[in-house]
Amino acid sequence: FGVLSGKVRISSIVVEDAFVSTLRTADGKLRVVPSLLEKKPDAAAAAPPAIDIGRIELKNGAMTFHDATLPGRKSPFAVRLEQLDAEVTDLALPALNGKSRLRLMGVIKGQRNDGSLLIDGWMRFASKDSDIATRLRNIDLVALQPYLLKAADTGVKRGTLDLDLQSTIKDNRLRA
Repeated sequence: FGVLSGKVRISSIVVEDAFVSTLRTADGKLRVVPSLLEKKPDAAAAAPPAIDIGRIELKNGAMTFHDATLPGRKSPFAVRLEQLDAEVTDLALPALNGKSRLRLMGVIKGQRNDGSLLIDGWMRFASKDSDIATRLRNIDLVALQPYLLKAADTGVKRGTLDLDLQSTIKDNRLRA
């Protein structure tokens, strides 16, 4: 931790055994720890200080992802991730316009079996430009059923999914 020419520099943050709950709202916005990240209506107009974070590391975390975008559901659909190990590097707050490396590994909990997740690449958070490889292995299709079926379909009884996806976003255009 240090201060250089009016900028705060944090070399590393490590968080162990954390739990995070996220919500994808019906309008598609992602809310993470909303009470900490949302602006207060009476917030002063003073510019926040510039903060450079070299690395944020998560060890053995857990997350529940609630998705309210699925039609026909009274409550958001939840997916549980465990044994999360993540690393994000080179964050420049509040601008978030630099290229940040990110890597996330973990387990996606299923009803019949658990699968694995690996996300690796980089992102410019401000512009949403990115180049990310996603690898899913042995994902329980029963646990992801709301993403796969329409209401009139009969349902998934069993099955697993393996997926390799290379996605690039540049100038708000997705190539995958």
